[in-house]
Amino acid sequence: MHLTTLCNTSLDNPTQRNKDQMIRAAVKFLDTDTICYRVEEPETLVELQKNEWDPVIEWAEKRYGVEIGSSTSIMGPSIPTQTREVLTSHLSSYNMWALQGTSWASVVLEAWVHIDTSLLSALCMAAK
Repeated sequence: MHLTTLCNTSLDNPTQRNKDQMIRAAVKFLDTDTICYRVEEPETLVELQKNEWDPVIEWAEKRYGVEIGSSTSIMGPSIPTQTREVLTSHLSSYNMWALQGTSWASVVLEAWVHIDTSLLSALCMAAK
């Protein structure tokens, strides 16, 4: 059921967003990317976040040559403008169908960003 919903939503594009709007919406998730937010306690959760999320951030930083980082502040990390530009450029290299319609990457990018509230995890999933 969920995959059928994702496919139909992707094909129908009910929000009627164009490519640039889709990319801006995805990159905007960097401001609140789940993977970038960390807790200070309990120690078991701190360790879990470090073990599970640091590799995703490190992968993205290495793959795209950007700086992302993480933060325990409610304000989140400060994402450099260059990082936004690089990721926007990368997403711009996808055609419209790849962003919304016919590929596994599209399901990941369009839906996963919203489900997981993380552009980083979506990029990681799309690259696998």
